[in-house]
Amino acid sequence: MRSFLRSLLLVAVHLLISTLGVVICSSALFYALKPALLLFFSKTVVTHDIPLLLTLFPLQSLVGFAIGTWYSLMADWIAESRAARLVWIIPALWLLMWLILGGPARRNSLLWSTDLDSKKVQLITTLPFMTSTSYALGNYFGLYYKKHLQSVP
Repeated sequence: MRSFLRSLLLVAVHLLISTLGVVICSSALFYALKPALLLFFSKTVVTHDIPLLLTLFPLQSLVGFAIGTWYSLMADWIAESRAARLVWIIPALWLLMWLILGGPARRNSLLWSTDLDSKKVQLITTLPFMTSTSYALGNYFGLYYKKHLQSVP
């Protein structure tokens, strides 16, 4: 029973980090770099926060991968737990449920649509899937890299 509760707690911790934590960090990073981004992108793109709402959320995915990699390189039993690499399953099931129940019209709006109403739904369906998947991939990469570093003499 104690092992089950520990596993459940680990999944909850990694799920919070991979979804809410990644979204908060990527938004904070975007707003911190906003003055520098104005030098390279049009004012309209940056002031309307378009990079945060791009299709399939590439900015959040990159931040999720970076956080997953960084966290796995820490010498922490929580970071090295299997739950970090399996955290994408719950958001994937959530997205799959929306895709199945929504029908063909909903599938397009959940993945590719740039309509504002579709983006609102994507924030609770597609975004958690993308960030948790990239976090899990980053965790896997970080542990692989860490193992490689330890094997080098």
